[in-house]
Amino acid sequence: MIDAQHFKVTLLSIPNIWLNFYIYGFFEHPGVNLELKPQNRYYNFNFSNKVVVLVEYIGKNHTIVIDTDDPNEKHFNYVGFDYVFLSQKLKDSKLQYPDNVFALNPHFPFRHNVLNKLLFYNFIWFKFPIECFRYYWQNLRLKQFKSILNLRNVVTGNTIFHYRTLWKKELHTNLFGALFLHHFEQKGYQVVGGLVRRKDNFRTNNPVIDRYVVNKRLTNEKYLYYFSKSMYVLNTPAVRGALSWRFAEYLFANKKIITTPIKVEVPSRFNYFLIEDDSVGGFLQSLGQIDDYDGTFDNSDLVNKVLFPKEQIDFILQKIT
Repeated sequence: MIDAQHFKVTLLSIPNIWLNFYIYGFFEHPGVNLELKPQNRYYNFNFSNKVVVLVEYIGKNHTIVIDTDDPNEKHFNYVGFDYVFLSQKLKDSKLQYPDNVFALNPHFPFRHNVLNKLLFYNFIWFKFPIECFRYYWQNLRLKQFKSILNLRNVVTGNTIFHYRTLWKKELHTNLFGALFLHHFEQKGYQVVGGLVRRKDNFRTNNPVIDRYVVNKRLTNEKYLYYFSKSMYVLNTPAVRGALSWRFAEYLFANKKIITTPIKVEVPSRFNYFLIEDDSVGGFLQSLGQIDDYDGTFDNSDLVNKVLFPKEQIDFILQKIT
C-alpha cells in the first residue's frame, strides 16, 4: 500500500455511475486527498465512462484517464494524457496499445455517496441538474458493496442461478446462459433466474433460449438471495467481448466461476473453470466435465490483495510513480 507519501487527486471531469468503484477507491485510500474540479477543456468527458484525473505528489503531476468503456477496435484519442487505465483492454487486438496504457482488474459499480457529496459541495448539482439527478437515481438502484462481501461464507445448496439481460447482438451469450441453466436442470439442480426480456420485446426465435426468458426483473434482495445459493456461476462476454462487471461480483463473493474465454486483459491470475472451446459443442462438453474438475475455485486471498477499490487505486498509483 502506498500510504507513506501524500497524493492530491483532482477529478477534472465528472464521472458517471460506472466509475463509482474507482471514485470510492480514491476516497478510501489513506494517502489520497480527493477533490472534484471539472475543467471546461474536458467537458466532453463529463458523465461519460471515462474520467480525467490529475494526480499530484512530491512536486510532480500526471494527468491520467480511467476508462470503463466497452472494448473498441478504434483508439480513443489519448494524446496529451500521461497514463491511461482501461478496464476493457482487449487481449487479441489489432490495436498497438502505447506503453502508457494499462489494463485494470475487474470491478463493479456499487452504491455509495462519495460522488453525491462532491457534486453537491461543488454546486455542480445546479449546473447539471438532470445529469446529477440521473446519477443519484442510478446510485440508489445499485447494490451495496458489503451485500456482495457478505456472501463469501454462505453455504450453497442444490441451486443454480443465472440472471442476465437478453442480448440483442451477443446471441452466443444468450445461448450459453440458456444451455448452462438447461444442463444443471437436467442434473437435478433447482434452476433460478433466466434471461430478462428487453423493453423492446426482442425475441431470438430460438426455442432453447426462449425457454429461459423471463419477464420480471428481480429486486436486489432477491438477486442476492438466489446468487448466494448458487453452486456455480457462469461468466460470458458482454458487449463486444467486454468482461461483465458481474465477474467482479463473483470474485468478491468467492463463487465457483465457470467462464468462457475472457477476451480482455486481466492483470491478476484468478481461479476458475475455463471453457476453452466456446463453440456450442465445446461448451456442452466442458460443462459435462465440471464434476471431475480437481482445481481450486478459491480466490479469497488474491481478492483481498488486489481487487478491493483501495488496492486497485494503489495499483494505479504504483504505475505512475
